[in-house]
Amino acid sequence: MKNKAQASLEYILLIGAAIMFIIIIAILVKNVVMAPAMNQSNYSAGYIQNITNNLTG
Repeated sequence: MKNKAQASLEYILLIGAAIMFIIIIAILVKNVVMAPAMNQSNYSAGYIQNITNNLTG
C-alpha cells in the first residue's frame, strides 16, 4: 500500500512539474517573441498614418 501511495505522489509531482514548465515556456514566448512583433506593428501603423497625413495635409 505504501509503495502505491509513493508512486501516485511521484506521478502527481511529475505532472505538476510538467504543467509548470509549459506555463513558464508560454510566458517566455509571449514576452520575448510576441512583444517585439507587437511593437514593430505599432511602429509600422504609426509610420503609415504619418505618410497618409502628409499626403492629405
